[in-house]
Amino acid sequence: MSKRKAESRIRITAREPDRGLREAPEETAANQRVESRVEDLLQPGTGRRTALLERAINAFPHPFYVVDVPSRTIVLANRAAGGRSEPPCLALPPGGIPMKADALPCPLEEVVKTSGPSVNEHVFRDGGGRMRTLEVHASPILDMGGNVEQVTVYTVDVTHRKNLETRLGRLATTDELTGLHNRRGLMMLADNFMASALRRGEPVYLLYADLNNLKRVNDDLGHETGDRLLKEVAGLLRKTFRKSDIICRIGGDEFVVLYGGRGRTGAREAAARRLRQNVRRHNMEEQRPYVLSISFGIARGDTGKQCSVSELLHRADSIMYAAKRRFKELAKADGRPGE
Repeated sequence: MSKRKAESRIRITAREPDRGLREAPEETAANQRVESRVEDLLQPGTGRRTALLERAINAFPHPFYVVDVPSRTIVLANRAAGGRSEPPCLALPPGGIPMKADALPCPLEEVVKTSGPSVNEHVFRDGGGRMRTLEVHASPILDMGGNVEQVTVYTVDVTHRKNLETRLGRLATTDELTGLHNRRGLMMLADNFMASALRRGEPVYLLYADLNNLKRVNDDLGHETGDRLLKEVAGLLRKTFRKSDIICRIGGDEFVVLYGGRGRTGAREAAARRLRQNVRRHNMEEQRPYVLSISFGIARGDTGKQCSVSELLHRADSIMYAAKRRFKELAKADGRPGE
């Protein structure tokens, strides 16, 4: 195999010195080392290995590079790399805009620092403005003295996998019918929410609500109507509370809202008043074959005092059941259904 043919089989980039300028000693040494590696590959008897190497890296479906560390020059790149020679960042494709440039680890620097492999995820926007995630793998090639001479880098687009993981995580913590958080979602979010309020010195409140007469609606009007009623309750809670509050459906007819007082006095009474007003307006808006009615209790976690969400749930649940008993007693006295 001729030397020219062997050279064309592998994509190698080495900086040519500017004839009008004198090279710095370190740049001269770097270029000589790269050229030496090229010559080694082209020695007699290595043509078959070179061809095999070319076929192997070009069969690799992800962008792959070998980078000379001192000169930061790409000495080897496969077809999937798209012919790049000296990109500003190997971790990003052309046109990629990092979401957090200051937190974007350089794979070369990490490998040189540790003399070991590194794997990082880089989040960026592509040329079309879409969010994408690359998994960047980098490994060292050591010289005879154990120093990092070159680094292999390859990138894998894991956007689909990350989106799927996010979707599965959301499904695991979301109530399918109402779109609210479920019990698992409440438990996952509550600790951070309560710890944040504690640091700010603000009280935390937990509202525990039970939808009245859901069983009767399901039995008399069908489960489709019962599902509609549950969605209406979810909408009322969203209307009553802030987006930053944690609104959940934790059981068949049970709802929970974890919210903060933000230094306001009477936050418990204000929330109860808004909810009752919204329920009353909802029932007056249009004629329905049912009346939306909820019993609820609100427990407060004191400022400056550690309190668990389980404790708040227990206290609010007790208050709610007391309200539920009063609802049933009043309904019985009036000859109305009360469940």
